[in-house]
Amino acid sequence: MTVESIDAAARLAAAGESSLVLCAGDGTPAAARAMLPRLPEVCFVHAGPADLAPAARAAAAHGLRQFVVVGRFAELAEAAGGDAALADITAAMGGDAAGTADYYAFWEETGLLGTCGRELCRRVTDGLDAPVAAQVVLVGGADGRMVGMYGRLAPAR
Repeated sequence: MTVESIDAAARLAAAGESSLVLCAGDGTPAAARAMLPRLPEVCFVHAGPADLAPAARAAAAHGLRQFVVVGRFAELAEAAGGDAALADITAAMGGDAAGTADYYAFWEETGLLGTCGRELCRRVTDGLDAPVAAQVVLVGGADGRMVGMYGRLAPAR
């Protein structure tokens, strides 16, 4: 776990910013900045899958209003629970991925990428377990296009 992603919440609060954007995976910083062009550079922090939940808790503890994760498939899949979660998502969305080694390619080929990508984002969001508004965005392709997204308001505590 990187200390940077957790300490970022304190730095942002001290700087008067209210949004923390975690970039999980290669190419995600550019995609995140394109999606959120009005946020200053200080709001964007690189993070790994293990950083997401602790950083969300830190964001809530420091009073940040918005917590965004922009991630590639591998990082979000790991955060959601790996292959077992991907198989469960595929089945829940009506797909039969028996023997599939590459879920992303399978989802794309079968037309399930949108629904499965959204469900993957939902599961990552649900795993954050922190009282902060959260949004998870799955980006894919060389251009970092958004292929799935899920967000929620801060849960009542």
